[in-house]
Amino acid sequence: MNDPGTEKTNAPDKALVVLLRHPVVATLLLLGPLLFLAWFAQDFRIDASSNSIVLENDDDLRFYDATRESFGADDSVFVAVTPEGDLFDPETLSGLASLDRELTSIEGVRSVTSVLDVPLFESPNRGLASLADGFLTLTDDRTERDLARTELLESPLFSDALLSQDGKTTALQVVFEERSGAAELETERYRLWDLREEGTLSRDDRRRLEEVDAELRAMDAEWSRKRQEQIATLRTVIGEHASLGEIRVGGVPMIMVDIVDYIESDMLTFGIAVPAIALLVLLALFRSVKWTMLPTVVCVATVTAVLGVLGLFDRPATIVTSNFVSLLLVLTMAMLIHIIVRFRELQSQTPSASNFDLMAQSASEMARPCLYTALTTVVGFGSLYVSQIRPVMDFALIMALGIAVAYALSFLLLPALNMLAGRGPSPAPHLGVIDRPSVFTRFGVWSAGHPGVVSVSTVALLAVFALGASRLNVENRFIDYFKTDTEIHQGMVFLDDRLGGTTPLEIVLESPEEGFWIERANIDRLAALYDWLDDQPEVGKVQSIASLVDVLESAIASDPSPLVRGLQVGAPLLRMLLGRVPEELSREALRPYVSEDLATARILARVRESDTGLSRKELLGRIEARLTETPIEGVEARATGMFVLYNNMLQSLFSSQIQTIGAVFGVVWLMFLILFRSAQVATVAIVPNVLPVIVVLGALGWLGIPLDMMTIMTAAVTLGIAVDDTIHFLHRFRREVAGGHDYDVALVRSLNSIGRAMVFTSITIVVGFSTLTLSRFMPTIYFGIFTALAMIVALTAAIALLPVLLLWLRPFGEPALGKAKEPTPGAAAVQRAS
Repeated sequence: MNDPGTEKTNAPDKALVVLLRHPVVATLLLLGPLLFLAWFAQDFRIDASSNSIVLENDDDLRFYDATRESFGADDSVFVAVTPEGDLFDPETLSGLASLDRELTSIEGVRSVTSVLDVPLFESPNRGLASLADGFLTLTDDRTERDLARTELLESPLFSDALLSQDGKTTALQVVFEERSGAAELETERYRLWDLREEGTLSRDDRRRLEEVDAELRAMDAEWSRKRQEQIATLRTVIGEHASLGEIRVGGVPMIMVDIVDYIESDMLTFGIAVPAIALLVLLALFRSVKWTMLPTVVCVATVTAVLGVLGLFDRPATIVTSNFVSLLLVLTMAMLIHIIVRFRELQSQTPSASNFDLMAQSASEMARPCLYTALTTVVGFGSLYVSQIRPVMDFALIMALGIAVAYALSFLLLPALNMLAGRGPSPAPHLGVIDRPSVFTRFGVWSAGHPGVVSVSTVALLAVFALGASRLNVENRFIDYFKTDTEIHQGMVFLDDRLGGTTPLEIVLESPEEGFWIERANIDRLAALYDWLDDQPEVGKVQSIASLVDVLESAIASDPSPLVRGLQVGAPLLRMLLGRVPEELSREALRPYVSEDLATARILARVRESDTGLSRKELLGRIEARLTETPIEGVEARATGMFVLYNNMLQSLFSSQIQTIGAVFGVVWLMFLILFRSAQVATVAIVPNVLPVIVVLGALGWLGIPLDMMTIMTAAVTLGIAVDDTIHFLHRFRREVAGGHDYDVALVRSLNSIGRAMVFTSITIVVGFSTLTLSRFMPTIYFGIFTALAMIVALTAAIALLPVLLLWLRPFGEPALGKAKEPTPGAAAVQRAS
């Protein structure tokens, strides 16, 4: 049963023999746990909350949570309407009022603010004394429409926020109810996290932390489900009012919900498409229904089992972890292909061998190299665990779990199913002739015969793409996540162009003194910061309590009473006016910008996501410099908001992944050292795996594609998968050398045997990941493209560069004396080329 010239294969493991002797029992025993997990797979869900894109224990996150408690959430949805006729036409206003009412009636909507119900002070100006009796609105019969148009266009509160500067587009700001009941749990979790950081977390504390995490996950799940339903209802309502004119929507809630919708769609689509395409690839490669269906069954069982575990322990998928289904499918398929190729080689070499013997030997021979590849793949993905970003850490754990399940089912379920399916007809005889050169063998032979060309090309590629990798950055925009023809992309562009931006950015200014922000001198200092922020090119609409003061000043200046017009706007007058402001105005114009005790103020800006020059890090750097260089005495100022949290996450990803990539290669080198027990072999093994990682990162850099939570994982995925080819090739090459073959002969035999499996697995992986380009979510598309590119480079490096290194360094020593065979035609070609 052994290949001529190779060492004797170890006897099959006793457990494997028992499994192969009793395939029905083995299949039923495996079927039980799989059905159990399949039941819980239905509980698997996707996390739609913004918590999935922030650092878990970020100090800025704590501050942001505290800010929301004081000022409310900042994640409004904006419904922008551009009517065909005049915006202030009674019929148009009536249609807007109908849309306003229906949006307000959506369950979970706290308020809807539009030009219809904002306070008007000068349309006409009835005097500030009349504020106690209420204020005019656009729908009031006493309101003069022409004056209202002018006031709204000039208002620092509403111009460029609810009304475009040309007066042709208006927005309805939809504010949803905030998640209730979570503040106390979040505070307790922060306390327990602090204890964990200090190393003083007791057993009871650890148990309580698990309980708190579970409660918060359940709340997040319910809140996310409701938010998706709210957005779906909102879109339905908007669709029913299409006759109003052009309607666009945008805002952080829309972004998060659309991302989840795309991910859910992709998981369903590619969860079906990837195994279906892989099935077709297998059918084309093996031309066997048996070897097409069996690996497909094992792949589906592997993914189902992992989904079941995640559902059982309520571990939802996020933007980051969503691609694990496609990734796990192709990784499992790759492992299975190595077993199947070896089985068919043995079957071709020994047509009289029984199905039991063939399966026992092929499983025994491939168990160790597949275990090595599984372990090194886990190490590759494990590099993601240092990110301190919970979704990225979860991805590392999910892939480690998935690879373990894939390995177990590949060597348990596949052998059992094969025994039940029967031996099948023998494959083409050439599969057993491992001395017969194939196309990819000739390429490997040519490469080995031209070490100078290969070496120079490798160095050139490394230099070019290393330079590209130095251009990498993490400055990406939410808008780039979506194709230009999607509703959310068009909505963000529309809001940026006409209504002052999309993504909220806040500056919170805390003073220990109550009433601090009612003093006129302090408001003037706040206004100076407000004006500076408004001048930044990436920033759209900026609002603060200074905006309301400007409105009041304008109203005072045009007040009908000469006595009022002569008043100076200082603390006494402002206190009196704010005390008389109606509740509706206080809620809309005060609560978002100043605390109840007037000690803390907030400047709320909206950043233009479509600005091609947007750099989150650079903008925040300017803000931090401004706050440091021009401080307000006695005030602690700090930037916050989702803009800040997302930037923190991206910067953390960059530092934890790119800056530690060398350390990851070091760990993989140690893994190779343990596996092959030779520093020289470990060095030979690591070199071909550097190339695909550098090429992918360099390509991203040269193309100007910024790193995000998905593309940055390509390096770890590349390293995790690329090492598979190296390990399998070196394992087979070492067997050939140990069997007495000289290096050139061992090279041809390895290329003709394990090389075939490497090509098959690479084709399957490339085709599988190429299907991701059909997604509507750009990070998924990039992930598919660059992972496929990495596999092509990894295969090329394994077939072209690895042979050069092996023949040059001869890391496995010389063949055993007395066992060397005559050079084969393939080996002679190597000798002639050399």
